[in-house]
Amino acid sequence: MQNNVHREIFLSTFYNYIGTTVGYIISFFTLLYLTKSLTVAQFGHYSLILNTQTFFFLLLALGLPSVILRYASEYLVKHDYRIVRRIIWSSMGIVMLFGILVSAIMSVIAGKYPGAVNRFFLSEYLFLSVILGMLRAQVRMCEAAFFAFLKQGYKIFFDILGALLTLALFICSIRLGFGLLGIVLSIAVVDIFLVVAYLLRIESYTRGRASSSSKSDLSRYFTFGIKEYATKLLSFFWDSKIDGYIVAFYLGASMTGIFYFAVTVTTALVESMPSALMQSMSQSVFTRHYVEHEDQQRLIYLFSLINKLKAFFVFPVFLGFFLVIDRVVTMFFGKYTDSIPIFYILLFFMIFYIFTMPLRSIAAVLEKNEISLWGNVVILYKIPMTIFLTKSYGLAGTAFAVGTSFLLNFAVQRFFTGKILEIGYPWKAFYKISINSLAACIPVLFFKPFANDVPSLIILIFIFVVTYLGISFLNKPFDGRDRQILNRPFKKVVFNF
Repeated sequence: MQNNVHREIFLSTFYNYIGTTVGYIISFFTLLYLTKSLTVAQFGHYSLILNTQTFFFLLLALGLPSVILRYASEYLVKHDYRIVRRIIWSSMGIVMLFGILVSAIMSVIAGKYPGAVNRFFLSEYLFLSVILGMLRAQVRMCEAAFFAFLKQGYKIFFDILGALLTLALFICSIRLGFGLLGIVLSIAVVDIFLVVAYLLRIESYTRGRASSSSKSDLSRYFTFGIKEYATKLLSFFWDSKIDGYIVAFYLGASMTGIFYFAVTVTTALVESMPSALMQSMSQSVFTRHYVEHEDQQRLIYLFSLINKLKAFFVFPVFLGFFLVIDRVVTMFFGKYTDSIPIFYILLFFMIFYIFTMPLRSIAAVLEKNEISLWGNVVILYKIPMTIFLTKSYGLAGTAFAVGTSFLLNFAVQRFFTGKILEIGYPWKAFYKISINSLAACIPVLFFKPFANDVPSLIILIFIFVVTYLGISFLNKPFDGRDRQILNRPFKKVVFNF
C-alpha cells in the first residue's frame, strides 16, 4: 500500500512537471506573439485586466481551493468519498452564487463611477474581470481536487490542450480584428472548457465508489477556510499584483507593460520549475503522512527534504537565468529591453518567495494557517514604500519594494512557524548546491559572448545543465536517506545526487 502511494506521488509529480513544462513552452510562444502584436501600452492594459481578474479570483474563491486540497486529502486517506464529493461540489456552488452577486455589484459601480474605473483602463472590462475571476476560481478548485487525488495525467492533458486553445484563440482574435476584447473572451472560453473537462473526471473518480463513514466537522473547514481566505485576499496587496495599479497611476500604461513583462516572465520561471510544481503535491503528501502517523519528526524531515529539492533546482536556474536574461530579452523581446534591470532585482528576492511556500504547507497541515495571515502584516510596509519608491526611482524602486516585501513575509512566517514546530534548514546541502551552481556558471560566462542566436543559446543552456548535473553527481547534496526515498518509485537508483 505504501509503495502504491509513493508510486502515485511520483507519477503525479512527473506528469505535472512534464505537462506544465510543455504548457509553459506554449505560453512562451503565446507571450511572444502578444508582445509582437500589441504595443507596450496595450500589453500593460492587458496585464491590468488579468491583474483585476486575479483580485476577483481571490475575492470569490473564499479560500475554498485550499480547503479542498487540505480536507479532500484527509478524507481520501479515510476512504470517505461521500465527504470528498460534498466538499468539492458545495465549494463550486458557493463560488458560483457569490460570483453572480459580485458581478451585479461591479456593473453598478462601473456605471456610476466610469471616470475612476477608467483611470486604470478598466471601464469596459470590470464586469468581464469578475466573470474571469469566478471561472478561474472554479478551475483552481478542480485543480486542488486533482492534487488531493494524486491523479495528474488527465489534468495535464487538458492543461496542454487549454494552452494550445488559448494560443489559437489569441491569434484568431488579433487577426480577425477583435483586439483586446477578443483576447479577454478567449480566456473565458478556455476556462469554461477546463472546468467542464475537470468535473467530468472528478465525477468519474468519486461517484459510486465504496465509502467508509467518518465524521465531518464544518467548524474545522470554516475556521481553516476563513483564515486561508483572508491570507490569500490580503496577499494581493503585498506581492507584485497591487503594484501594477500604482505604476499605471504614476508612470502610465507603457511603464506598466514593462513592469508586468518582467513580473510575468519571472513568475513563469518560478512556477515552471519542479520545486514549484511540487508545492501543492507536497502539501497533499504532508497531510497524508501527518493524518496517518501524527509524527512531527517525519514532518520536520519532509520539510527539510522539500527545501533541499527546491534549492537543487532554484539556485542553478536563477543563477543561469541571471547571466543570460539580457540575451534572452534582446533576442526575443526587443521592445522590452528596459525591463532587464527589473529582472535582476526580482530574481534575487524571488528566492525568499519560493522558500516561503514550504512554511505555508507546514502551517496548513497543522491547521495553523493564521501564521500565513500574520505574514500579511507586510502590507503596512509594502504599499507606502511602493508609492514612495515608484515616485522617486521609477520601476527599479517598484521592483525593490516588491522584493523586500517577499523577504519580510518570509521572515515573519519563518518566525511564527518556528514557534509551533522545531524546523530547520539543511544548510550543508544548501552550501553544496551553491558551490555546484557557481561552478556550473563558469562555462556560461566563457561561452556567453558567442550566444548570438537561438541555436547557440540552446547549446549554452545544454552545457550549463550537463555541467551542473555532473558536478552535483560528484559533490552530492542529498544524503543516503534522501536518495532512498526519492528513488523508491523507480525501484532502482535513478536520482543519485
